[in-house]
Amino acid sequence: MLKSLINSLNRLRSPFSTAPAKPGDRISYRTSVRFFVMITLASALFFIAGNVGCGWIYLMSASVLASVILSCILPLITLKVISVHQTAGTKATAGENMVITIHLGLHSAIARHVPVQWLRVKYLFPGGKLSNKPLFLETLLNSTSAPWVIRDLRRGVFNLGTVEIETSFPLGFVWFKRHITPASTQIITVYPRTVPIEGFFLYRLPSSAAGAAGASRANRSTRASTFTRGIREYVRGDSPRHVHWRSSAKLGQLMVREYETEGLPMFDVAIDLQAPWQSEAQFELAVTACASMLALGTQLGTSPQLTILPEKAYQELNLPALPPGPAAQMEVLARIMPMKVKSAPTPRELERTAFDSERTIVMVSPAGFAEQPRNNAYLIEVGMQDDNDKQISPTISTTLSSTTIVHRANRSIIFNANDLSNL
Repeated sequence: MLKSLINSLNRLRSPFSTAPAKPGDRISYRTSVRFFVMITLASALFFIAGNVGCGWIYLMSASVLASVILSCILPLITLKVISVHQTAGTKATAGENMVITIHLGLHSAIARHVPVQWLRVKYLFPGGKLSNKPLFLETLLNSTSAPWVIRDLRRGVFNLGTVEIETSFPLGFVWFKRHITPASTQIITVYPRTVPIEGFFLYRLPSSAAGAAGASRANRSTRASTFTRGIREYVRGDSPRHVHWRSSAKLGQLMVREYETEGLPMFDVAIDLQAPWQSEAQFELAVTACASMLALGTQLGTSPQLTILPEKAYQELNLPALPPGPAAQMEVLARIMPMKVKSAPTPRELERTAFDSERTIVMVSPAGFAEQPRNNAYLIEVGMQDDNDKQISPTISTTLSSTTIVHRANRSIIFNANDLSNL
């Protein structure tokens, strides 16, 4: 009886609402021990009244049964007159906190005549941990708002969460719960965190570029350094800030400082989604490594490109329309997930696919998966945290406080974010 009544209410419009029920709106229930006690009592009184023939006992049985029916109808009406709205930001970074505000109100003026009491409100969000306990409202007279803090956001793209409202008003025999998932198309994009790379990562890249003498001029970007190479005559277009006034006064003509140029290796970043990633934490560290290296290259003005393998994975990401650049790369990194295939390509096949570039390719993969990279590739291997205690025979091992980075020829092995920061 209860199940058929709930199914009918889920399909129909609320009698106090002017809007149709939302697609993600459903109701469930759970009965208490008192419900079965009252049903047993009503049945016993009806049996006794039939044997004794007393009208008062019939009336008592009918009263108990009416209270049971009332406890099944009033909570449903209470839940149906409540309107729910959510507000939240659209962008966040993994590991941060986000506040989502839940707005509870009543559908119409008629609904305000319905007693809305004893509400237990809970919020479910798949992209993080909830720091709030369930909210208890004794009475909802008009409208109210409640902020919910989502801690330790996970990287990904999420819809707004589900609001659960539960009540047993007025008798507490049956608990009804309304699950409200908004039909809004708003999504929350949680981007990977970036770690500032402070180590000697760039100094190792030229040795992996094509050519024995390091990266060629096409593979390098130049900028003025702070080291003065000498002094020369002023040429139209030189910055006035570089004028050497003492030498200009001595020689009687404008002289400017000439600086050394610093070569910056130009690199692209690639990650293999079909590689044997052992855990979610390992893959998230790999995505963080990609985002950090792309941010470093963008900061230096080298415009690094991002490649994900296999290329067909781009079709499943549902990317927004953005021009190529750092914003589009972050949208890709926010959406990628490991892919499981029946027959994964060999490391050499991956190498031929990813390393088809004149620039240095920084390949991010699980530790121990890829073979020795080619000359124009540098490998960032992401190890499991437990592997940090295993015996490794590195060429160079750099220990910084509790951080251990393993360097080999044209590759580095990292185990955590501190390793990445000191790469």
